[in-house]
Amino acid sequence: MKVRGLGQPIVRSARNALAASLPPVRSERPLWLFGGASGRSYSDNSRATHERLLATRQDVEPVWVIDEDSTDLADVQRAGRHALRGTVEAHRLARSAQVIVFSHGVQDVPGTMWGNDAVRVRLGHGLTAFGRTKGRTPRSVERMTRAVDLAPVASELEQDHKAEWGFPRHKLPITGLPRWDAMLAERAATSEGGRRPLVFYAPTSRPWHTAADASPEGALKPVYELLSSPGLREQLADGAFDLAVYFHQITRFRFGTFDWLPPEVQVIEQEAVLPHLIATASLVVSDYSSILWDALYLDTPVIFFQFDRHEHVTRRGSYLDLGSTLFGPNCDSPSQVQEALDQAVSDGFTLEPWRSERARWQERAFAYRDAHNADRVLAAITARLEER
Repeated sequence: MKVRGLGQPIVRSARNALAASLPPVRSERPLWLFGGASGRSYSDNSRATHERLLATRQDVEPVWVIDEDSTDLADVQRAGRHALRGTVEAHRLARSAQVIVFSHGVQDVPGTMWGNDAVRVRLGHGLTAFGRTKGRTPRSVERMTRAVDLAPVASELEQDHKAEWGFPRHKLPITGLPRWDAMLAERAATSEGGRRPLVFYAPTSRPWHTAADASPEGALKPVYELLSSPGLREQLADGAFDLAVYFHQITRFRFGTFDWLPPEVQVIEQEAVLPHLIATASLVVSDYSSILWDALYLDTPVIFFQFDRHEHVTRRGSYLDLGSTLFGPNCDSPSQVQEALDQAVSDGFTLEPWRSERARWQERAFAYRDAHNADRVLAAITARLEER
């Protein structure tokens, strides 16, 4: 039985105390512990690094930590050794690991912060730029920057952003994000011929919103207006493109049953399939999501739909000036997004007027645009272990 709410910290502490009273987990090879998405899925940068480690290193024992009710549990079992997230075993492994790798937060791997001497690696969920990082408590970011040994970044641009958290630069190796490796490979293997263009739209979460904000007449009204607009319905009915939409898992439930969407829209529910969608998309539409950087890495055209830019900057902040020229049209209204979609359809999904801006931002945002990001992350981890 899962414990929720205020009982969770008590249960975690009890499991960790029990794990501390037991002998370390025995293993013939050093244990490297991986997790992501709070145990919900086998995905993101942690998965890409885990898979690369499995393929290239036989001298370590990778272990993935996952929830027992995750829909990706079977994939993890096929991949190799695993542990269930809400167990004493997971806490024992954290105390016994040589390396702990996580993406979304320390909650990915229970026991990460409990005083063992593992090299802690925070891969992050995406390139840090459009939203400022704010911890759950005033001191949580400070504690995390002290405890984490490595937080790989994509470029000097992102290194500057994460240095503002309090990270010393020696903890911020420039490697690139591992999930981009598989995206590049899938992008190269996907033939444009014979398939309908795919537009992928993913509005980010707004933690300050209530259920009323997510109603058709609330703060997210522009999302409803865009997805139910006559122009978009006509394009979908005519087969101009396919449309996939991902509502962030934090706020998805607020949008109801999605029966208000055009029947042609594919609603994505599994976070693990997002890399595939990004890699095969002809156009990506979002507001402040890191998937916009994924698309830029792949040289996929993007449309920014920042209808609440002022509120986002006021409530969360941004490391970039969102009013400046970005790497795609920045739309304030559904009608402007529709105009940009019309242009994309007419020019074969190239958004040609924005090609030079994409190239300029690629130079600024990425030190590398190849398929060796996971290798560089593994090399950085190995180097840190050797320093110790």
